[in-house]
Amino acid sequence: MAQSCSSETSSSSTSSTAVLAGVAAVGTTMTLLWLKHKIDQMAKKAETSPFPGIPTAPQGHWLLGHLPRMELPDGFQGVKHCCHDYADTKTGLCAIWAATEPVISVLSGKDAKAILMASKTKPDIRIVALHFQKFLGAKNLLSMKGKEWKLYRTAVHKSFTPAMMEQSQQTITKVGNTLSDSLLCALQQQSNNSETIQMEIHPLMKMATSDVFFETMVGIDIQACQKLELPVMATSFEFLAAEFQRRIGDPFDMAASLYCIPTSANRQHARTTKTVRSFIMDHLTKAKQQQQQQTSTNNNVLLEIWKAAEKEAAAVGESVNMEAVCDVAMTLFFAGYDTTSSTLAYTIYLLAKHPDIYQTCREEIDAVLGNNTGTITGPEQLPYTQAVIYESLRLHSPVDLIARSLEKDTTLHGHVFEKGTTCFLPLMLIQQHEMNFSQPLEMRPDRWVRPTTRSADDNKSHKSQWEDRPSDDTASSDIAPGNRDALVAFSMGARNCVGRNLAMREAVTLLACLLHKLHFELVSPSYELKPVLKLINQPGDGLPMVVKARQ
Repeated sequence: MAQSCSSETSSSSTSSTAVLAGVAAVGTTMTLLWLKHKIDQMAKKAETSPFPGIPTAPQGHWLLGHLPRMELPDGFQGVKHCCHDYADTKTGLCAIWAATEPVISVLSGKDAKAILMASKTKPDIRIVALHFQKFLGAKNLLSMKGKEWKLYRTAVHKSFTPAMMEQSQQTITKVGNTLSDSLLCALQQQSNNSETIQMEIHPLMKMATSDVFFETMVGIDIQACQKLELPVMATSFEFLAAEFQRRIGDPFDMAASLYCIPTSANRQHARTTKTVRSFIMDHLTKAKQQQQQQTSTNNNVLLEIWKAAEKEAAAVGESVNMEAVCDVAMTLFFAGYDTTSSTLAYTIYLLAKHPDIYQTCREEIDAVLGNNTGTITGPEQLPYTQAVIYESLRLHSPVDLIARSLEKDTTLHGHVFEKGTTCFLPLMLIQQHEMNFSQPLEMRPDRWVRPTTRSADDNKSHKSQWEDRPSDDTASSDIAPGNRDALVAFSMGARNCVGRNLAMREAVTLLACLLHKLHFELVSPSYELKPVLKLINQPGDGLPMVVKARQ
């Protein structure tokens, strides 16, 4: 009897297990079929334009959309594939899926301006915001929004006074001359008595821009140009920038997003971040103490930004701490160090590729500086040299693509894009497109300047033989005037580059100081530039060139 009951119980248990297994199998099958159906739906959606009537690139990923294509090892080709190759040939509009979010991309300079003027904010992409905050700090100007962003942005703007610009001009000139003299000294000290030396230009430009930043912004001379050596602050910052690029390029690497995990990369990131931020905060604290004791003689723009931010915050009943000022400093260093150094490196390369433009640029510089007796008071003295910088920015924009979120309904070519729509602006593609510039791939400074029309008396105070070219001047050159609305390297609107004037002053002055004393040549006629996209556009090989003293 007991055995019979046991057998019945065992049989019942086995039967129940079989039923449960069957139910589980059916459930799993149904779930997998449902998932496949959803993935198929999403894959079909990724192949369909989110904006009717606007073309989109094929091969969108079912989950990530076109982002994997834009993150190809060659980022330039990825952006070109998604934003250019399949764009409407008449309007330049192209639809993109950024994961599951619809995005509109534009190629027209007029459309880019309309978007920039209709937006103050960037899209809220959490993973991007996380890495920016770990790179530049929680209060960095690139991530902040709303009233908080306006407070610090206003503080920076108010600190860039005419007096500050005048003081910075002296610093930039000193740095440019120091770098030139250090290179001349290196030429003289060569053991083989050669009159030339081969050097990587991009690191040299980084030395100059790091010297300018720290002396102008922090009030200290780190002597990078004098030593011809990148300072620890610069190499540390480059590590953080490279880490940002690596981590944001692999969203599926959990260790890259979880900074609290004690991996070797995370530990090095924490150490480097502490080194950079401690350096800035220590000097800020010291500068504020000296100012309170009225013992400071150095120019310190960061301190002025701090004071301006405190004043702006007090007006609305808020306060400012040093951590926030340090974050602003990190943002300004990122904006002024990497971008300007890359622009200068590309400019010298372009001049070496175009000897006639090089000669005209050098003639203008020599006319202004004379036999080392003249001085540069600003880029307006060197309009042709400034036009050369414009062309370098146009052909090799430091930033390849920016994103904006519309704050009001905007109409482009009959299509209405609602408030909140995310927009991609591929800056380099815009600046190299034939709908915006004549001969878009050619270096033509004369699209921005023309031979002077001033009288001989006026020319006594204006030694350059060039002047800015009006937008309606169609007679002074065989190329159309440059489209300033399509030169978007500095952006425009509320989120434009607050340091644009300082950056142009720095680039023009440093270039003038270098070209006045030195000559740069390509290492060989067959040398080909190898640009890479590492957070910003920069020469991948450091840009080796032959340097020699001018006769």
